[in-house]
Amino acid sequence: MEDFNRKVESKFLLNERGFNQHYLDWEGVNDPIILLHPKRSNCHHWDHMVDCLKLGNRVLSPDLRGHGLSDYPNTGYSVPDLSLDIISFLKKNNVSKCFLIGCATGGNIAIWIAANYPNLVKGIGVLDPGLSVPKKIADEVKRQTIEEHEFDSFNEAKSSMYFQELWSEEIRDHYAKYSFKKTSNGKWKWLYAAEPARRISDSLNNDSVWEISKKVECKTLVLRGESSPVFTQKHMSRLGKNIINSIQVNLPSASHTPAQENPSGLAIEIDKLCSE
Repeated sequence: MEDFNRKVESKFLLNERGFNQHYLDWEGVNDPIILLHPKRSNCHHWDHMVDCLKLGNRVLSPDLRGHGLSDYPNTGYSVPDLSLDIISFLKKNNVSKCFLIGCATGGNIAIWIAANYPNLVKGIGVLDPGLSVPKKIADEVKRQTIEEHEFDSFNEAKSSMYFQELWSEEIRDHYAKYSFKKTSNGKWKWLYAAEPARRISDSLNNDSVWEISKKVECKTLVLRGESSPVFTQKHMSRLGKNIINSIQVNLPSASHTPAQENPSGLAIEIDKLCSE
């Protein structure tokens, strides 16, 4: 396969579920690849990984509600609600069949859609999903949304980015560029809504996808960052048993954000999933 030099556009659509939704659209052919970012992230989560893909599929990366440049409604922050937002997003883009790739919360959404709307999905990639997140980590996430959401300087904001220990300096700079905005009081703020992020965290347990994952029949990549403290080897084995048509991969040189930590290695696995 040859490299596919994609042109990317930043776009907005009116999601029929009641909010303006921003997304990135890389041109391409065949069944599109839909990229679902973690909570507290945005559509640019995937930029370096997309650059490494060899397939020529169209790629769509939406900002979830309450994230990035999409609207921040007051409600709609459960895993089922966020999943239905994506169903509407696909309809607006005339997508009848696709590959869903989701990281962390995005992985939960991919499972939910594949279980409940199987006709839409050719395959899914579930990357370090938010399943049975250790309480210590879940509590730390909530603390960060309260105490580390606004900063006195851009450099302070950049240093606060999550799970960046294995990122290159280039990726740190790129991700920070799209993750914060300067507010009218001169401070820098994350481009996500803090209280809704806490509601999503609660939904990961209250709307667990462990049981419905047994309904997923499409081919599935279950991938964890090799050193991830969030999605353990035990969790990966359990999810792999639930989803019959799955393969499990421990991605080297990666933790909870493989798209930033090892984008080229992740792209190889996604190319495999979407070409077989």
